[in-house]
Amino acid sequence: MVAADLHRRLERRSTNKRSPLPDTAALLENEHVKQTLNLRFLATAISINAVLGVLYAWSLFLVPLELLLNESRSSVSVVPTVALVCFTIGMFFHDNLLRRLPLAPLTSGVLALAGLGHLMFWWSPSYATLLVGYGLLFGTGGGIGFGLALSLARSTTTEPRGSIVGLVAATFAASGMSVSALGATLGTVEPVPDSFGLLGAGFLTVSLLAGVLLRGQQLPYRAEQVITDVRGATRSTGFWLLFVGNFTICYAGLMFISHGAAILHDHGLAIAEASWAPFSSNVGYLIGALFGGVIATRFPGRATPLVFSILSLLSAFTFLAPKLVALQLVGLFFIGSAFGGTVSVFMMLFTVWFGADKVGTLFARLNVGYGVAGLVAPALTGWLFTVRGSYESPVLTCIGLLLVGCAAIAFSTRPTLS
Repeated sequence: MVAADLHRRLERRSTNKRSPLPDTAALLENEHVKQTLNLRFLATAISINAVLGVLYAWSLFLVPLELLLNESRSSVSVVPTVALVCFTIGMFFHDNLLRRLPLAPLTSGVLALAGLGHLMFWWSPSYATLLVGYGLLFGTGGGIGFGLALSLARSTTTEPRGSIVGLVAATFAASGMSVSALGATLGTVEPVPDSFGLLGAGFLTVSLLAGVLLRGQQLPYRAEQVITDVRGATRSTGFWLLFVGNFTICYAGLMFISHGAAILHDHGLAIAEASWAPFSSNVGYLIGALFGGVIATRFPGRATPLVFSILSLLSAFTFLAPKLVALQLVGLFFIGSAFGGTVSVFMMLFTVWFGADKVGTLFARLNVGYGVAGLVAPALTGWLFTVRGSYESPVLTCIGLLLVGCAAIAFSTRPTLS
């Protein structure tokens, strides 16, 4: 036995000495390729969300579009509703498209679709081209693109990190914030068709950039890979309570993003001054998205989304006092923070609870609440304003929904797969 043991040790040493340099070189080479893929994924994800965030600068265009198209506020408010519904549909199916289509052409294609939607209105300004171009084309392309960006963010590192997911989600607010700041500084976004043309050109530029960065790249799973069945989780009471909570936070966020500038204008601010509303909301969205995932990783329980929901509720109360405009700008910041936090918070909660391979499917289903909010919030708010002549009723509706959402999250339990 001693002789046999000695023989095995000598054989092991001999094997280790046969080719140490090739093994080391292979490891270094693999690490280099891995790092290159990571940087390309991260750069592309940031670039995608940096242009898609113009979705949240809509209220900046609301009043000018009413005047340009000679349409009522409720009619114009249908456009962001269509866009948000299509955005949700695109987000819902992005994971299936990722598993079936080449990454680079898919990414370039959806960004080009979003750009063409803006250019359609620039080329021929009308309510129809706004509805089809912005609502259908930009909305659908934006939803798929947003899902792609988050998938790339999760794949940037072997284990998804809340800081990276939060960074990419926060970048979504960057373009909305920049456009809002520019509009507020200039005092106008008119002529609106030219503004849409510039945005469309920006989308096409990022489309080309994404095609170059992702050429020959693929996500770390194959199309034929079986997707884990998550129906058990999505049918649980805990999931649906979180769904309700997410819906109400999104309702508040989308209501004030689509009507924030108009609300402040209704409360007495000039249009130029009211243009700071989407800027405040988007700064909040950026902060909430940036740190929400980190907080959820540190505190992976219902308390994290509950805090964000309560923050949105308290901020909504400020809009019941029309004269407190300065406080309302602060309120828009915190409503935006809660809204932005929903992306990175729930994504990282699902990662911690169920693993990275299930996040795309689970978050896409939870995000249907975002679509329902997008279907209801802008249009209902515009209709209530048209009927009542003020924003008091929309604000009270929002507060009531947020109370329900806070209660739903407070009574939720962690969903289970079985």
